[in-house]
Amino acid sequence: MLRFQDNIDKVFDAILHASIEVAIDYVESIIASSANSDSAAADFNDVYPEAGRVFAPHTALKVLQSMLECHNRPETYFLNDYHYLLLYDVLEAFCDNHNDAVSGSKGKLRKELSTVGEFCIDQIDFGSIIDCYFFDIDFLTDQEVMLGLRVGERQRLGMNEEAFSIATGLSPHPEELELKIYTGDDATGIREESELFGPKSKKYPDWSYYEQINKS
Repeated sequence: MLRFQDNIDKVFDAILHASIEVAIDYVESIIASSANSDSAAADFNDVYPEAGRVFAPHTALKVLQSMLECHNRPETYFLNDYHYLLLYDVLEAFCDNHNDAVSGSKGKLRKELSTVGEFCIDQIDFGSIIDCYFFDIDFLTDQEVMLGLRVGERQRLGMNEEAFSIATGLSPHPEELELKIYTGDDATGIREESELFGPKSKKYPDWSYYEQINKS
């Protein structure tokens, strides 16, 4: 599975799978239907604007396919800022589309549209997901801000080298996109029970449910 800041639960696991699968289908479709690479890149950038600054559609597709394959394996795989950048955009697009679709529906259709994996979720809080599972969002640092930081300052802030490359618009080298098994002691997994989504929850993460089950 892919490594995140904390152990993920089955609800986020379902959201992650759905997000990547939808993105793979979309990128495959624009590559197949676009007249040329520039057209495909423009379509990709419309939906994934942050990743579109450094990822070509063909490259993004290969990385998404690789991440989905590795996430289904028992080993934990290390992600760098290029991987997290792509996941950030993919998750945001999925959450926005999901929330818009569900909010405008009723009855049986609403239930169908709210289904993600085995869960019915009326609203997905993208910002809270990032806070829970991403180590940081240094990969979104503005180019001007990044260039204003000295090497020592970036190191003091814990910024990875990929964050600098992304800020300056450098496309990833193939070696930077290779997913490698993480062997650290803090490898993450999937929780059997979620503290962020209960039997009556309609929103994920559901902080009311979290507070309820963690009362001292």
